[in-house]
Amino acid sequence: MIFKIYKIRKIIPSLLLLSFAVISLFLYFLNKQMKDYSNVIRQEERSIETEFINRNKELNEKLSNSKVQNVMIEDIKSNQCSLSDLATTNPILIYRYSELNCNTCYETETILLKSIFENYQNKVVILCSYEMRQHFMTFKRINRISFPIYRIAKDAFDWELEDYSEPYYFVLHPDMRISRIYMPNINYPEMNKQYLEGIKRFLIN
Repeated sequence: MIFKIYKIRKIIPSLLLLSFAVISLFLYFLNKQMKDYSNVIRQEERSIETEFINRNKELNEKLSNSKVQNVMIEDIKSNQCSLSDLATTNPILIYRYSELNCNTCYETETILLKSIFENYQNKVVILCSYEMRQHFMTFKRINRISFPIYRIAKDAFDWELEDYSEPYYFVLHPDMRISRIYMPNINYPEMNKQYLEGIKRFLIN
């Protein structure tokens, strides 16, 4: 009996050492897996960001200096005019969205627009598509939109920008040509802000 107790006491340190080694090995591989997973996530995020940047670059290369259709637009009082009436002497920034787009996306951009163009509201026009005029009026009232805002048909523009079903910006020039196209992404608020600040500098100089 004494021999067995002695033998067990002799084995215990070895078992503890083995247990420690197993636990350490497990933690090592767990930590390595977490690092590998984090690297994969970072690579995916960089890839998505690169794709976002490249998409905007490609849209500008393809569509800048092209002419936009002179569509009919309607203000909050149901008065109609042509898109060409908006930029008769100087270029303006157009923000285009539809009620079918991501609500958070276009509402977030509206807040950012109000912040950056607070003292230059005549430099921005919002073009939006609502099936019901009442929804158009409600959005303007609830969000306290002070920019000129017009309703247009959801299929008013026949160009690639509409295929993404996302809000977008472009600068409209008096000759109806467009430039500085940008499709914002809610995941890149700093880039969205930098774009609008750059546009403001361009429009007020």
